[in-house]
Amino acid sequence: MINDHHTILLVEDDPTTLALWAKLFSQQGFIVKQAASAIDAVAKLSTDIDLVLTDLDMPGLSGSDLGSIIKMKYHIPTIMITGLRDINPDHYQHIFNAVVFKPIRPASLLQTVNGFLSHFYGLTLSAFAR
Repeated sequence: MINDHHTILLVEDDPTTLALWAKLFSQQGFIVKQAASAIDAVAKLSTDIDLVLTDLDMPGLSGSDLGSIIKMKYHIPTIMITGLRDINPDHYQHIFNAVVFKPIRPASLLQTVNGFLSHFYGLTLSAFAR
């Protein structure tokens, strides 16, 4: 796997979903940082983060606001995950590197993340989670 030492920041206001994502990625060898809000995520942003996965619809600062901050100050690849089906992903292409719709199968989410790590950091994919 390519992700043994990559750090991922997961941003999700639903504690159950956040815990599931954290377990999924930590079991695959990622170093996982968690944030229960976009405001919490801003406080945890640093140069050691390789990828951010953020929910869109959160109270207070939105995932879109967070994506803009990341793009302007940190230049970290960011994937938006949303359960809102009536949005146009093209509207967010200037902020996020990808938009993923919930529900998403764990294997598909891992494949998406591994693909972005490969693309942004020039890594070779050796395996995907099944």
